[in-house]
Amino acid sequence: MKLPKQVTVGNEEDVSEEAVETTLRRALRFFSTLQAEGGYWPGDYGGILYLLPGMARLISSCLLIYFIYYGAIYVIGLSAIGALHSGLSQEHQREICRYLYNHQ
Repeated sequence: MKLPKQVTVGNEEDVSEEAVETTLRRALRFFSTLQAEGGYWPGDYGGILYLLPGMARLISSCLLIYFIYYGAIYVIGLSAIGALHSGLSQEHQREICRYLYNHQ
C-alpha cells in the first residue's frame, strides 16, 4: 500500500474533504506500522498499569477486578446512574483483561 502524498493547508478555509481523508489515511497507515501483532502499541513503560483508561470487571475466565486510576471514578459514575453494565461491553471487558494479562 502506497502512502498518500502529504497535504499542506494554509488556513481553515483551505481544508477540503479530500485533504482530511488523505491526512486520516496517512495517520492510520503510520499507526498501523507501529501496532504489534497482538493488536496493541508496544511501549517502553514498565510501571503499573494505572494509565489504562477504563477498567476490567470480574469475568469468569478473567477472575480479576481492576479499578485503575480514573477508571474507578468511571465505574462509580456508571454505577450511580445505573449504567454499569452498559458502559463496557463484554467484548471490551475481555480485551481489557487480555491486555492486562499480556502486560503484567
